[in-house]
Amino acid sequence: MTTPLLEVNNLNKYLPIKQGLLNKTVGYIKLIDDISFKMNEGQSFGYIGETGCGKTVLAYCLSRIYQPTSGEVLFMGKNIVNMKTGELNKVRKDFQLVFQDPLQALPPFIKIGDILEEPLIVQKIEHNKKKRYEKAINTLEKVGLQADHYNRFPRQLSGGQQQRVGIARALMLEPRLIILDQPLSALDVSIQAQVLNLFKDLEQETTYLITSNNLSVLRQMCHQTAVMYLGRFVEIGLTETVCVRHAHPYTKMLVDTIPDMQGELQKERALDNVKIPDQDLPDVWNMPGGCPYKYLCERKSEICENEYPALTEIEPEHLVACHNPITY
Repeated sequence: MTTPLLEVNNLNKYLPIKQGLLNKTVGYIKLIDDISFKMNEGQSFGYIGETGCGKTVLAYCLSRIYQPTSGEVLFMGKNIVNMKTGELNKVRKDFQLVFQDPLQALPPFIKIGDILEEPLIVQKIEHNKKKRYEKAINTLEKVGLQADHYNRFPRQLSGGQQQRVGIARALMLEPRLIILDQPLSALDVSIQAQVLNLFKDLEQETTYLITSNNLSVLRQMCHQTAVMYLGRFVEIGLTETVCVRHAHPYTKMLVDTIPDMQGELQKERALDNVKIPDQDLPDVWNMPGGCPYKYLCERKSEICENEYPALTEIEPEHLVACHNPITY
């Protein structure tokens, strides 16, 4: 049986809430709560959710920028959650992260060429300066930049060019997995299309894990898609299944409000139909029992008030966490 490229089991990231002079822990904010999924090499995986649902936190936990509270992240069969720094650095060359804000992710006073060559130096892959230079130039050209960008500084580039440099830096180590944290959100719409086309051109060289708030992007890029709500996956399936035969009411709301998939008029009607609760929503650190989406859901029933729905397979490769899923 083939080992998944990435397997995540019951991953959690909790933020303690402290009060008083003694700094006593009185509760936890569940930033990431019981996340599990698998992805195979050559089959990119994406997940979508609203701002603040935990997309970036999960990406940082998967890349070990953040230390998870508990759970497993198996990369090529090895659990990186408890790896020590030395062992983790050896594995890092096979998975890389492209950040959401390209300018903030690039050192402002270091030239592009040095930024690209640094991973080769840190990983002790290439000691020859000429060969590092040649690889940097080849990688710049691969992402649609020119050789003269080698001696420029990040502030001298446009947002789209900065993001291409971030992608080039990730490609320098020829990783098996690249984690893209909302890679288009900081770019203009016209530039987004160019960068998206670049990802498509490079998908034969690596496998992507993409976080996004745009389901249309995942529809073009990903084999599987998950939907995230308040730190949990509420639906996972083949991307086309999630887009067309979604079973969770929250997924339906996301699909209905995407103009690329529904058209402007339908988008306006869908937004008009979004249910706003009469009562205030509960604090995220003091969530009551039951389904957390019950305050916005028109399909809720008595069981939703008290019992959290587990992810359940409703058809092959399609899981949903809902007591009253949408049927077709």
